Amino acid sequence: MGLVNVALALAILTTISAMIDWKSGIIASFTAGLTLNYFHTKPLHSLRITAPGDIWMITLLTALGLFTSLFTAFRVRKVLQQHLSEHADDVSHSLLTRLFENRPVADVWHESVESLCSELTLVEVRIDVVPNLRLPVIARLKTSDHRTNPQSVVVLPECGAVVEFSNPAIGSHLVLTPRTGMGSVSMPRSAVFAFVDQIERTL
Repeated sequence: MGLVNVALALAILTTISAMIDWKSGIIASFTAGLTLNYFHTKPLHSLRITAPGDIWMITLLTALGLFTSLFTAFRVRKVLQQHLSEHADDVSHSLLTRLFENRPVADVWHESVESLCSELTLVEVRIDVVPNLRLPVIARLKTSDHRTNPQSVVVLPECGAVVEFSNPAIGSHLVLTPRTGMGSVSMPRSAVFAFVDQIERTL
């Protein structure tokens, strides 16, 4: 099989893998590039490349997989956010409609949280007692800050962030982390601290 045919076959496999799962696509991209280089370009069984055409072919093969993976990640994230937004609207409408009848407080509370901030469903949380974690800290705004910017939004990075409780005597803090594959997540600051304060009351 010629070099071009091998590269084409690897490109097809990489693209299919990237369209199914973006993380698998990234791995497949680098694997395909290394495979083409090591087994099919001269000198064989070496990572050295001597022909300029081979350099371009390996680069394009790897770039194709990476681009497709990024596109897949963006598409999945957009579809999920749209679904969450529509779900939050449905829950909000249902909540307003069904509040005219007696319902368990726990059910109403859960639905109100879903309608308030659907982005929280993209986040995982844990309590950590390790001081000075090397993570960003989501700070509480002063009262004056809330007046000047009532619609403030926090961007939770992919690595996660620490949120301190208002009572330092608790001796621990919450760590919020986006679910795997979600990247960074934007959330209303008020929703974040409403959740944190509620957890603090249960401790």
